[in-house]
Amino acid sequence: MIQFEGCPHSFCSTCTAKHVEYKLQQNIALVSCPAEDCNNVIQPAGSLRRMMKSDVVARWEEAITASMILDSQKIHCPYEDCSEMLVNDVEEGVVVKESECPSCRRLFCAQCRVRWHQGFDCEGFAKLNRKRKDKEELRLLARENRWKECPNCVNLSSAMNVVEVE
Repeated sequence: MIQFEGCPHSFCSTCTAKHVEYKLQQNIALVSCPAEDCNNVIQPAGSLRRMMKSDVVARWEEAITASMILDSQKIHCPYEDCSEMLVNDVEEGVVVKESECPSCRRLFCAQCRVRWHQGFDCEGFAKLNRKRKDKEELRLLARENRWKECPNCVNLSSAMNVVEVE
């Protein structure tokens, strides 16, 4: 049996470990005592810690740490295969753009939170991305509708003159 600091309730260590795992699966970091109407928060310490799998304890500690960081300070690495959570701890008024993810070691722009855009400011890069997106949407629309390029035009994306094929 295990008793939690700050409340009089006692529970089986194995059941409590399962309770914590269940709460973590629900994305609840601050796990309260399993007793009904008890709001005492359980800490990953002591005998409970020894009863739990090490990866669950690590996930729990990471979730507790993340819950203490303001959402406005959280940044995620923009690379889909990484997505590491980072903390923006830069003083107000200081502009940091080029940043390196400590996990995957790739560069990203901390200002607009996208992959690093060498040679472009954030606004210019956003406009460039919109133009690329528009071109891709036009190509997809043309492919879906089986449009072909007008023989008088050099290329579909610059002239945008298309002829519908029946």
